[in-house]
Amino acid sequence: LSENEVQTLYSEEPPPTAYSSLAAVQAPRLACHYLYLEGWRVRLRNFEDGTPCWYSRWYSRVGYCLRGRCTVKAEPLEIPCDGVRRSPGYATSCYYRCTKGFETLNVPYNNMTPCLIIGASGRPAGGAGICLNGMCKASYDLSPEEVKLAHPPGLVRCPEKEHTGRDILRSCYHYCRRNGDWYAGYFDSKPPSGCVMQYPARGNPLGWCCRGACTRKYNCEQL
Repeated sequence: LSENEVQTLYSEEPPPTAYSSLAAVQAPRLACHYLYLEGWRVRLRNFEDGTPCWYSRWYSRVGYCLRGRCTVKAEPLEIPCDGVRRSPGYATSCYYRCTKGFETLNVPYNNMTPCLIIGASGRPAGGAGICLNGMCKASYDLSPEEVKLAHPPGLVRCPEKEHTGRDILRSCYHYCRRNGDWYAGYFDSKPPSGCVMQYPARGNPLGWCCRGACTRKYNCEQL
């Protein structure tokens, strides 16, 4: 083989981000392209990307074909495109990258997946919401049932927090980062944790936080 032919067959060019286990079902090829007839003409065609090939000319190392060249790449972990969030913490976007064969796709999470939008400051831009058709529905638009969906027990892992400000809380949840991932936590139920009730009693719109809910009694006392 000439130097140019060797460079065509063997390359250290970075391979694509998604791979499947074609090597398990195909014998390695000597080259990543083959000749075929088109009418009276002989043409060159590449094998499908991912076809196993002999990276070493001494048949000791198997690689994968990529755009007509044999390259070496460890087989990565496949990420299913089923819309299910498997990563820890809140989704900070309602889209994620997954693998399908040799493609890397950007697909939406399933509806009702808890989400938390992070602003330019690196802090949450509002409270947790839920993904709907690829968009994070804002916390202030959530029904009481949706608020519960946005704060499942598995995501409530921040320590209980004391409210030290003079403002009235719009939500009885706060958010923190743990090992780089975002989680929710409760404001405590002491008197300073005053909040705006969604369905207040006549003439009294204020309540106190109690395990994420705004109630009419502080310290989670029953009416």
